[in-house]
Amino acid sequence: MSEDVQPLAAAVRQLASDLPPGLRRVSVRLGEAELEVEWSATAQERAELTVPASWTEPDESTSRVLAPTVGTFYHRPEPGSPPFVTAGQEVQPDTVIGIVEAMKLMNKITADCAGTVREVLVPDGTAVEYGQALVEISLH
Repeated sequence: MSEDVQPLAAAVRQLASDLPPGLRRVSVRLGEAELEVEWSATAQERAELTVPASWTEPDESTSRVLAPTVGTFYHRPEPGSPPFVTAGQEVQPDTVIGIVEAMKLMNKITADCAGTVREVLVPDGTAVEYGQALVEISLH
């Protein structure tokens, strides 16, 4: 697999793991950016599927911390240590919420506002894209 395709393949794997059960086929095209997703579910079942929180727009009482670069998102400073933040935790604009590893560099990601962590949107060790929502914060 070429280096140009590896980030896309990782993003597609992440997308497939985030989608509701019954995924039958994912088709991705780079030129003119196209994405098709097909489920084996019936139309009735598809109508009942929920959209992950990271795919919806936050309301005015919520802020999202976004990935500043493509890389791998980590919740902890090192394996076995406690996570930087958890749901329900109070944060300030300088609170570290995670690390994005990009090209062997560890980039600390900080909250951009004061509030309470509502949800960590990305599983630990997950490949993330630039601008992807990582953590959702309820504003004070």
